[in-house]
Amino acid sequence: MSYRKQTEQAFKAYLQGKVGVPVYAGTNDTIKAMPCVVVAFVGANQNPPNTGNMDVTLSVSVQSEIDEDGQPNALDVHDELLTAVE
Repeated sequence: MSYRKQTEQAFKAYLQGKVGVPVYAGTNDTIKAMPCVVVAFVGANQNPPNTGNMDVTLSVSVQSEIDEDGQPNALDVHDELLTAVE
């Protein structure tokens, strides 16, 4: 398994127990349930060079539908999710 997938899976597993909503690893065209958290690999650099040690950059995003009419308290739920991820 690549370090990209290993890193995404590790952060997905870590967040799943903390946020109470689906957590997805990577980016793809799959329709995601809302609200959710998406953990995606952005890039990596060897540090120091030629050692195999990697500095990895991830993007963690919270995705929600903010529709107070269709889902009462949607903004409060979104804010609680942001706090849980933080």
